Amino acid sequence: MKRESVHRSRYLSGRVMRWHTWPTIHKPNVAEHQCRVAQIYCELWGLPRAEVLYYCINHDRGEQWAGDVPFGGKSRVPGLADAIEQAETEGLGLQGVVLPELEEHEKLKFKICDMLEMMEFCVCEHNMGNKFAEVPYNDLEVKVLVIAQKLCDTMKVVHWIEGLQYV
Repeated sequence: MKRESVHRSRYLSGRVMRWHTWPTIHKPNVAEHQCRVAQIYCELWGLPRAEVLYYCINHDRGEQWAGDVPFGGKSRVPGLADAIEQAETEGLGLQGVVLPELEEHEKLKFKICDMLEMMEFCVCEHNMGNKFAEVPYNDLEVKVLVIAQKLCDTMKVVHWIEGLQYV
């Protein structure tokens, strides 16, 4: 198999490992993450229009080309997030995936779900004994509530977070 065919594979893009720079018990992949983001979106706001669902289940496929750059690095290093986004877009293009444009409220809801999936992962890790999971959880909780305030939908998100103790 040629290198370019690997980067064109939609199947292999789902197998990219997440959390590779953080100590975890379970090693999740992009496909698990994307599927759960879509499920959380439906849990919180009901079944979205097809474009939103497509976005949820394909948004990180470009990481096969760009790698899964840690959340903290992208937010703390000037210009890194833009460079990674450009690389991920190129990776998506190699696979023939074009992410649709979302309306602003859909982008905010998606971002909340993306972060809630990570929080859920942290709770599960913590429940299995990984105390390192507390650090990203605490960072994410603050950020997700700030975004939820922009939607004027904070209580729905807070109630969902409260249910995380049962993961």
